[in-house]
Amino acid sequence: RIETSLHHDAVGLPLPIHVSSGTDESADSLNISAGFFDATAEYLDVPAPWRDIEWASAHASGWWPNAWESMRSHMAQISISLERGRGDTLENTLALTRIVAAVAESVDAVGIYWRSGCVVQSVSDFCDVSRNASRENLPLGLWISFGLYEISEGQRQLSTIGMESLGRREIEIGPNSLSFGELQELAWWVAYQIIDRDLAVESGDFFVDDAGVEYLVSFEHSHWDRPGEVMRLELDGRLPPHF
Repeated sequence: RIETSLHHDAVGLPLPIHVSSGTDESADSLNISAGFFDATAEYLDVPAPWRDIEWASAHASGWWPNAWESMRSHMAQISISLERGRGDTLENTLALTRIVAAVAESVDAVGIYWRSGCVVQSVSDFCDVSRNASRENLPLGLWISFGLYEISEGQRQLSTIGMESLGRREIEIGPNSLSFGELQELAWWVAYQIIDRDLAVESGDFFVDDAGVEYLVSFEHSHWDRPGEVMRLELDGRLPPHF
């Protein structure tokens, strides 16, 4: 059940949360209003399909060692969606993040699955990050997954999930010989450049890092068979053949 008392001050919402439901104490569905933002939280007495969260739970073990076991054991779910916002994608996503944190804290949730980014987080980590989230401190790690893959010996690739929900193309890097750490650092840096600075990027542009290394931008079909175009980055402008 969803409690109707949500702690807005703990997660940084700008205004008190107003909750309406069918009863005074708890409900299967709640309408949540916080300033300019309206959301709906629906309780479902069944677990989320494991096939939907298995990859994200395994991926999360890098920062939450018990992610797999904790998420595998959940017995019910609360689905939260933003129904009305200010119209700005980042402000809406920030508001939804804080509302999710408020609900998660009120129900003693096992974990949080951010569907559009295929990201799993522990409740404590999610809420800690959401407290300090702002336009100047975007919590991209809550919204975007940075998947790392070994394509062949010494050849690695990264692809994001979640950029599209923020109005941008997904990022794919490689295959190349960069380490997993270097790939992830590069992808984070590019994502922040694009989203935080609202950077307009065209195919044929270059990103240049602090060391002067150039990464050629091209808009192509995904190597992973995803619909639409992704933004591919290639080291020093060298485009490898599709694998």
